[in-house]
Amino acid sequence: AIELGGAVRKGETGTTVVFASSFSRTETTETGTEIEQDIPFLKAYTVFNTDQIAGLNGRFDDVASGEDPISRIGDAGRFFANTGALIRHGGTAA
Repeated sequence: AIELGGAVRKGETGTTVVFASSFSRTETTETGTEIEQDIPFLKAYTVFNTDQIAGLNGRFDDVASGEDPISRIGDAGRFFANTGALIRHGGTAA
């Protein structure tokens, strides 16, 4: 939002989302054997809905208009549907 000239309105509350992934690291043991370790990590972010941001001048108002959110995001939509998580679209908060 900042890069686009916007700013979160004072008093707005964001929602925490968590990104989970992993990376591989190769380490050498004391015996000289190389082993590859998969290291999981989590990264938390606070997100805001575009309705909570001033200065975007309606840039994102019609992004999802008329299109089914699941078909709009394709593979990501199928992934999230398969997680069993409660996913709600709409409203004025993330």
